[in-house]
Amino acid sequence: MEIRRARRAQRLLAAAEGGLEFAIQQMGGDLQGVTIRTRPEDILLTIRAVFEGKGMVAFAGGSTVADAYLKAYREAGQNALRWKEDKWYKGTG
Repeated sequence: MEIRRARRAQRLLAAAEGGLEFAIQQMGGDLQGVTIRTRPEDILLTIRAVFEGKGMVAFAGGSTVADAYLKAYREAGQNALRWKEDKWYKGTG
C-alpha cells in the first residue's frame, strides 16, 4: 500500500510540475490554464488550451483535486481528453 501511495504522489508531482502542460503540447496544444470547481459531490477541472489558433476546453472530474488532476494528466498523456470549442475564448488579439 505504501508503494502505491508513493507512486501516486510521484505521478501527481509530475502532473503538477509541467507534465499536464507537456502532454497537451505533445498533442499540438498550448495550455492556457486549469480551473478547479468544487461541488458537494465532486471536483471538476476545466482545462483550456489553444490548438492551431482555436481555443478549446476539456474537463476532468474526480472525488478530490488530486484525483481529478491525475485523471486529466493520464487522459492527456493518452490523447484521450475530449476537447470542445471554448465559447469564451477571446484569442490573443
